[in-house]
Parts: sequence; C-alpha cells; structure tokens
Amino acid sequence: MKSKKSFSDADNSWAKVEINSLLNKGIVSQTSKFEPKALLTRGEFASWIANAYGLQTKTASLPFKDVSKTNANYDAIAAVYSQGLIKGKTKNSFDPSGYITEQEMAVIMGHALVAFGDKQSNVKTQSKYLSSLKSKEVASWAESDMALLMELGMTGSTDVGKGSGFVTKETAAAAFAKVYS
Repeated sequence: MKSKKSFSDADNSWAKVEINSLLNKGIVSQTSKFEPKALLTRGEFASWIANAYGLQTKTASLPFKDVSKTNANYDAIAAVYSQGLIKGKTKNSFDPSGYITEQEMAVIMGHALVAFGDKQSNVKTQSKYLSSLKSKEVASWAESDMALLMELGMTGSTDVGKGSGFVTKETAAAAFAKVYS
C-alpha cells in the first residue's frame, strides 16, 4: 500500500511532491513541520542518506568531539561515516548542526551513487563537465562528484556555481528525489 503522508507546511513549496515523496519512502522522518525554506544541516543530511540506503550501525564510533552519542543523528552520522560517504569538517569536528553546502551534498551523493547505485562516471563525458566547472566556484575536492551529478542530469551547469552556498531543505529534497525516484 502506498502511504499518503504529507507535510502541511510543504503545500506552498515548489518541491512539495519531492518532499512528500521522501517522507513516504521513509527518507525524511515525520515531524510536525518540514520547513522547506530552512537550511539543511549536515546531521540531517547524514540521516537522509542513512535512511535512503538502510545504513545502520550500533558499533561504530566517531572521531568527532562535537557529536555525542546523545545527538539525535549520531547513529546515522556513524553509519554514513563508516561507509566512507561523509567526512568531518576537520579531523576531530563534524559540525552536525552546521549547514550543508551544495558541494558537500554533491560529494556525499556522488559517493553514495558509486557505492550503492552502481553508477560510474564516463571519463570522456565527465571531462566535458569538468571543463565547465573550472570557471565556476567549485572546489577541486568536489569537482568529480559535481561532474558525475551533472552527467546523470541531477544538477545543471548553470546552478553549479552556487556550489559553496548552503542548501535549503526543499532544494535538497528535489535533488534527492532525482536520485531515488
């Protein structure tokens, strides 16, 4: 049976369909509000990734001093980190309440697509996207994953220049829905 859950505060969002789709797939948790215009945190995004791929761990420990076991996203962060899909901001800091950037989101999604989605970049095609990224504000550590997402049609070269900006929940939901549709 298909679930018909929805967030009432997503009714006026341009990503209403995608937001409610992620809710009904169990990727985002049912809460009283989704807050589509709010910025997405790194901890929340780790939770989305863990839920999407069914990643769980009760034994993994984290090297991050700013993620306590009482953090609501601790298990998700540990699961996604143990799979090598996400890194900390530094060696000892994850910044779970910090907002995720488009580039960080692209790298995590790129790693997940390669690890679990059986996606590989076509070297010839990717070089075209990499050359278009050179003129954008994209860090070298994010280029190959941004190019992979562009190659798969998950982001356009016109909006990639915003890569260092923070991501709203509705923008992240729309990108996520392209991956998990």
